[in-house]
Amino acid sequence: MAKQAPVTDVIVMGEHPAAYLCAALLRQKGGIEVVHATLPHEPPHDRLVTINPEFFDLHKLLEPLKKKLKLTPLWGLQFLGDDATLVSEPHRDRAPCAYVGSYRDVRAALEKLACGEGVRCVKAKSLEVTHANESGVDVALGSEKLHARVVALAGSLPEPSRRVLGVPDSWPSEIVRRYTYLRLKGAKWAEVPAKPTMPMSLDL
Repeated sequence: MAKQAPVTDVIVMGEHPAAYLCAALLRQKGGIEVVHATLPHEPPHDRLVTINPEFFDLHKLLEPLKKKLKLTPLWGLQFLGDDATLVSEPHRDRAPCAYVGSYRDVRAALEKLACGEGVRCVKAKSLEVTHANESGVDVALGSEKLHARVVALAGSLPEPSRRVLGVPDSWPSEIVRRYTYLRLKGAKWAEVPAKPTMPMSLDL
């Protein structure tokens, strides 16, 4: 008889900074066992990332990162079109409207944050989703086998693992995905502020 895989509450997969933040926030809820696993086929990113200033106010865990990360503030923005004659009016403010930093540094800081919160961080040489049913998902992290009640994915899985989970190769074009911020107060979601916020890719 095959040995039953150890059960964990949540496995968060992906190298994206959001995966580490997700794992850290889940771990903060008492009694939840969280494993974070990188996706071996994902190449490490080394590029600049634009960060909305609102990001650091989303949760108390993120507040110290503003001082720890090497960030360059942007005090104004102007949007340019492909046609050189199409430009927006310049936007200037006394407060920074964005920060620019290293994606690699942001990811590393959030990985450290997650591990510091008690998330078990695994960098397996291989990752495969082998089975899924109502009780959870079986995942092979190299030679280690785990059974997770919940899987959170921030990245793309190889085709065999996508098939097990029923994840499509691509989303239909009619599906519109929108992103916004919700501020956490304790364990409850707060209302979205009435003050308009600048739409901006956070890469997180």
